[in-house]
Amino acid sequence: MDFIVLFTNICVKAVQNNVCIIAICIMLNHFHIEAEFESSKAMYRFMNGLTSVVARAQNRYYHLSGQVFKKSFKNAPKFSTRKIKDNFIYIGNNPIEKNATSRPEEYRWNFIKYLDSPTPFSEPVDPMTASELLINLIREVKRYHEEGKAIGYKSLKNIYKLDKKEQNQLVDFIVSTYSVIDKKKVIAIFGSYEELLTAINSVTGSEYDIFDEETGDNYRHYYEMIKISKEEGFDLNEMHFSEKTRNDERIKKLSYRFMTEANASEYEVAKFFHLL
Repeated sequence: MDFIVLFTNICVKAVQNNVCIIAICIMLNHFHIEAEFESSKAMYRFMNGLTSVVARAQNRYYHLSGQVFKKSFKNAPKFSTRKIKDNFIYIGNNPIEKNATSRPEEYRWNFIKYLDSPTPFSEPVDPMTASELLINLIREVKRYHEEGKAIGYKSLKNIYKLDKKEQNQLVDFIVSTYSVIDKKKVIAIFGSYEELLTAINSVTGSEYDIFDEETGDNYRHYYEMIKISKEEGFDLNEMHFSEKTRNDERIKKLSYRFMTEANASEYEVAKFFHLL
């Protein structure tokens, strides 16, 4: 849910601030945006507005307080077409660098596949066979989008009542409906979607001299922790972790499995539980 809330807020803020978005990639503990701004002042206004509204939403949902984004964002101006292209490749390859996937276009949250299809991770919705809940959720997404509102946590709670097929259909619908990534501009930079895929798969992000976040996190641990949580019967989308829940026996058992089976550190476990 965090990714959908962040993505729809990025798109809504971009429309409100007349910002051209070229690339977005959302990772587990940071995100990248490539965009065109009229000025540094416009960029800071956009980013500060975005992070503040997302932080408030996350704190309300997870019953937390304080900072969500621990560090101020960093930016690296790119002016030439070559630099803009290289930056897109770098952002698209971030999931490869963090061991989230083997091919960049297979990672849903860099939105590369959505440049070629509105339903890259699901089948198109058939109104004749879709569940009533899916149809109602699609109707709600349309209403929020038409009203210029981002999707909130409360609106997403029922998504987990759908089966996996319909969950993917709904996420694809949300992303395709809200996305403001300038497809024409991106394709024009590379020549075609096929040439984009060739370029982004021929190199890795680390080959570019572009500033990255200071963290050395390897996301393989986090994906293993998600798998273990599901094995233990936890629904992470419904759980709200706090210092109080840290002492719960089931959480202690889960933390032990994280550290012994996923080789996660105490720091990584705390981050997983939204305690840092």
